[in-house]
Amino acid sequence: MTDANQSFDLKRVRIGPLADESPIHTFRCGEREIDDWVANKARKLCDINRVKIFCATEDGGSTVLGFYALSLDSKETRFLQRMFRQYTHLPVVYIQYIAVQRSIQRNKLGTTLLINALRRAHDVSQHVGFHGVALRSLNEDTARLYMRYGFAPIDKNVNPLMLLPIHSLRDLVSGQSS
Repeated sequence: MTDANQSFDLKRVRIGPLADESPIHTFRCGEREIDDWVANKARKLCDINRVKIFCATEDGGSTVLGFYALSLDSKETRFLQRMFRQYTHLPVVYIQYIAVQRSIQRNKLGTTLLINALRRAHDVSQHVGFHGVALRSLNEDTARLYMRYGFAPIDKNVNPLMLLPIHSLRDLVSGQSS
């Protein structure tokens, strides 16, 4: 496993579905809400198909270096009335959490996880209709990261709900693959 004193090699990271033997319950990113969710709910929600969890591990390793959790959701449109007047709720792919193990934060793994999640959402958009990808930002740093990828805050909460519209998702993914 990579520790804080070693250089982190992003090229050795693989992202895939949560494996049965994955010790995700030991994951710690330093955000209490996320760490508690991982320790107490993540595997259960995955087992009952409420979320799908994708984990980053090093080649040949099982230690979870980072993860994201995806689900389908429906978000109220009261903040989006001008854009979507005909709807009361919008179907979205919802990124419940993106997190990186505390000892390797600030090594671009979070960005790599976000891009992987957006590619998966794009794949879903080829088969299921929805309006975009939504998530909640936990702080100003992550909000700035998400805005660089086209997410826009759609409420004024401390941890704003942010939306990446489907057309922006398609543009982003097609730009990433060229």
